[in-house]
Amino acid sequence: MFHFPPYHIIYGIGTDICKISRIEKLYHQYPDAFLKRVYSPAEQDKFHALAEKLKIPFLAKRFAAKESCVKALKTGFGHAALMRDVEILNNDTGVPQVTLYNKALFTAQTIAKGQKFDFFMSLSDDSDFAQAFCIFALATHHEQE
Repeated sequence: MFHFPPYHIIYGIGTDICKISRIEKLYHQYPDAFLKRVYSPAEQDKFHALAEKLKIPFLAKRFAAKESCVKALKTGFGHAALMRDVEILNNDTGVPQVTLYNKALFTAQTIAKGQKFDFFMSLSDDSDFAQAFCIFALATHHEQE
């Protein structure tokens, strides 16, 4: 396993790419159902506050991010996590932050076996594609002291 400062061990890496036009189609076909099934309440609030031209890319990047997170956890969606339980919001400096709830949180805690853990996320979009890259890392025993 690769160690990187400050004292993390990579457990898993995930990446995903999705067509923004596909997310746009889903949103326009099932606006309320799609938002409630895939996005957390905080993500939905952020979406509604955005300028119109930023809304669909926002959804697409988060869709890809959620997929990349469960790939990094090596679980996929379903019994181990629901999409809306993986929340991706940017911090004050624009860095994407991953917050887990319910099944997704339980799954990460089970994998970590009492260790602290963290996600490192990168999001990008260009033309009709949104891309996400995620690292799920466990804190070493040294870091937890």
